[in-house]
Amino acid sequence: SDLLLAAQAGAASPERTLAQREHTAWTERNGAPERVSSFAQTADGWLWLGTPRGLFRFDGKRFEQVQPAFAQRFPDTDVYALQADPAGGLWIGWRTGGISHLRDGAVRNWSAADGLPHGSIWGFAQDGQGLWAAGLDGLAWFDGTAWKRIGEEQGFSARKASSVFVSADGTVAVLSELGLFLRA
Repeated sequence: SDLLLAAQAGAASPERTLAQREHTAWTERNGAPERVSSFAQTADGWLWLGTPRGLFRFDGKRFEQVQPAFAQRFPDTDVYALQADPAGGLWIGWRTGGISHLRDGAVRNWSAADGLPHGSIWGFAQDGQGLWAAGLDGLAWFDGTAWKRIGEEQGFSARKASSVFVSADGTVAVLSELGLFLRA
């Protein structure tokens, strides 16, 4: 009961309009990157932004372009998709293809040779067992160890996977050029 009252007391008043609320805007003059294509927020509070010029993070005050620590490199600079993972890492899908996983400054990169679709990676979705990746040349699933292409054998007959979502009940929904595919 006390918890419910505290939550209600801290909630924004529904009578206030959007114009009556506090707003802060960041532009290029404040260091914000141009042409943001994707967002994700990791468990540590960082807001990550994917752009054609690379990966940026924002702490609420300033923007910083991010490169992996050590001598590691990203395979591209044009970020198409981002997905925070429950362990605090960040999945990155690239325009030229491939996926990177960034955690604590260290990066691991995967390509079509590792089982990913060729070409751009357009979206991610996390389910209880792994990560789905949708892209120009199809759909793949990561089980925590390896990437596996999803195709006709698994009921996905489309050539492209433009986006992928996982519902609260665990159903995987994939949007493609042939329509919507559902996997329960």
